[in-house]
Amino acid sequence: MICDPATEAAIFTTWGRPVLFPYLSQIPGAHRVQLIGADPAAPDPDWVSMMMGSVAERLPQARFDVIPHRGHLWPFEAPEAVLHWISTTLLA
Repeated sequence: MICDPATEAAIFTTWGRPVLFPYLSQIPGAHRVQLIGADPAAPDPDWVSMMMGSVAERLPQARFDVIPHRGHLWPFEAPEAVLHWISTTLLA
């Protein structure tokens, strides 16, 4: 990671704990929220991929897209697919 030591320490201290999860329902409904999740059915899914559906359920105003056959780091795995998704979903 490239961040200041206090930020890095906070990331590792809170790793795996529901830091923001309890507050998701407090996001005002007027705000547009777009969530993108990795495919939890892909081989070896990580905890982020497995929890995104639960995050989306707590945000009724959210649009949630699962990217088929991709893992958590799909922007690095297939940057051209990310650009296509942005242009066809967010900029459409």
